[in-house]
Amino acid sequence: YRELVKYAPAGIYEVDYETNLFKSVNETLCVYTGYTREELLNTNFYTLFTEDSQKLITERLEKLIAGENVAQLVEYCMRTKSGEKLWILLNTQYIYEEGKLKGATGIVYNITERRKAEEALKESELKLRTIYNSTAEGILVVQIQGKNFVQANKAICEMLGYTEKEILKLRVSDLHPKESLPYVVNEFYKLVKKEKVIAHDIPVLRKDKTVFFADVSSSPISLAGEECLIGIFRDA
Repeated sequence: YRELVKYAPAGIYEVDYETNLFKSVNETLCVYTGYTREELLNTNFYTLFTEDSQKLITERLEKLIAGENVAQLVEYCMRTKSGEKLWILLNTQYIYEEGKLKGATGIVYNITERRKAEEALKESELKLRTIYNSTAEGILVVQIQGKNFVQANKAICEMLGYTEKEILKLRVSDLHPKESLPYVVNEFYKLVKKEKVIAHDIPVLRKDKTVFFADVSSSPISLAGEECLIGIFRDA
């Protein structure tokens, strides 16, 4: 069992809550943190964690002492010896003696690469959303089957005079004069079938019932399993 713990592919430790010092650590935790075993055994448990994670740990312990249930698996952020962030998924088992919380054993899974990928994705999405909402061209995403709108950028809201929430309650037929609908629907399906790249002079109905004409280019896109069309509107 000692050999199993020592070389397990996850960090394993035991901590004493009276001193906040590690009582034992395995080799994998040393590799994760960059500290030697001797250094960790002389390190305050809390100092390995970032300030935000320290607060989370303290809050959890307060709830435990108060008799509340807490989640067993929690994500925290540690600092390695070199100062780099180490994101972990921590599985904690608490140790009680005569009903008093004395310490804990923890199994540490390194999820740093996953968190980096998630943060990179969020950053990319933020950049794309910034471009999406700052472009001067109106953008609408519509379901091909039901012709319901599922996304609208700031520019198209300003063009139409609707809020985004209002647009998402509308369908294609609500944004065009009734007499023009046969033409609009015909052009819509030409765009869907890629028979056209741009539909010119499409009459668009604003909220105040005035009409403007737009050149609309589009591309097919799949959102949450729904086949959609993303349309870019330029005021002609």
